Amino acid sequence: MVDLATPVAAFILGAALARANSCTVASAQRLVFERRADWLLGLGIAIAWAGLTLTIIGVALPQIVLLPAQLPVTRQIVAGGVLLGLGAAINQGCFLGSVARLGRGDVVYGFTLVGIGLAMAFATQLLATLPEQGPVAENASALRLAHELLWPAAFFLPLAAFGLWRWLKRRRQPVLALIVVGVAGGTVYACNPNWSYSSGLYRLATSGLQPGTLNTDAGAIAVLAGVVVSALIGRSFTLSKPKVAGAASRLVGGFIMGSGALLVPGGNDTLMLWAIPGQTFYGLTAYAVMLATIVAIMVVRRTFSPAKIAQTTNSRIPGAAG
Repeated sequence: MVDLATPVAAFILGAALARANSCTVASAQRLVFERRADWLLGLGIAIAWAGLTLTIIGVALPQIVLLPAQLPVTRQIVAGGVLLGLGAAINQGCFLGSVARLGRGDVVYGFTLVGIGLAMAFATQLLATLPEQGPVAENASALRLAHELLWPAAFFLPLAAFGLWRWLKRRRQPVLALIVVGVAGGTVYACNPNWSYSSGLYRLATSGLQPGTLNTDAGAIAVLAGVVVSALIGRSFTLSKPKVAGAASRLVGGFIMGSGALLVPGGNDTLMLWAIPGQTFYGLTAYAVMLATIVAIMVVRRTFSPAKIAQTTNSRIPGAAG
C-alpha cells in the first residue's frame, strides 16, 4: 500500500509553491537589480520552518525520520554548488522555481526536467563510480537529536517567528505560502528524502520504471499536481507554447543543474528543505556557493544588459516574500 504521508504533504507543498516566490534565481535577480533582499529573506523563512518541522517530527517520531548525514565539505561539494548556480542562471529558474513555473503552464520548463534526466543518464553511462545519488540519509538517533538537531534548532526560531508575525500583521498570502512550503517540505523530507526530482530522474535513468518506487515517485508527481491545481484555483495558470531558444536554454541549464546535483548530492530543493534544516554544514556551503554563483552571473548580466534583465525580474514569479 502506498504511504499517503508523502504524496499528501507533497501536494500541499506544490500548492504553496504556486502562491509564493521560492525561486533562488528570482530572489537573486531582485537583490541585484532592485537592491531588495526581501525575497531572499522569504527563502530563509521557508528554511526556518522546514528546520522546525524536521526537528519536531524527529523528536516525536524518531523511528521513522531520516536525517541528512554530516558529509564533509570537499571540492566536490563546492563544484556541485557552482554547477547548480550556473545551471539555474542559464535555466532562469532553480529546481523549485522550474517546477512552479511548469505547473503554472510554462511548458518550456519541462525541458529542464529532461535536461536533469539526461545528466543522470550521461553520468550513468560514462562514470564507472558514480557519486552518491540523492540525499545521504541516516536514522535519527537520540544522541543526534539531542546534541546536533534539537538545541541548534533554536536558531531557526527567530526567523520562523518573524515570518509568522509578518503574515499575522500584513496578511500577505506569499508569506503564508512560504511558511507552508517550509512545513510541508520539511514533512516530505522527514518521511521520504528520496522523493525529489533529481533522485527520481536518476532512478529512471538507471533502472527504468520500477513498481517498488511508487511511493517515492508519487511525491514528485504530487508536487506538480499541487502546483497545477493551486494555479487553476488562483487563476494564474496560463498555457504557453515553448520556443526553440527557450527550450534549448532550459535543456542546457537542466543538464548543468543535474550534474551539480550529482556532486552535492541533491538540488536546491533538497538543500533548502532538508540539508540546511537538518543542520549540515555541507548543505549550507553548497547553497551559499550556488547563491553566490547566481548573484555573480546576475551582476555580469546587469553590467551588459541591465534594462532587459531588470524588466524580467518581477515578470516570472508572482508575489513577493516580504
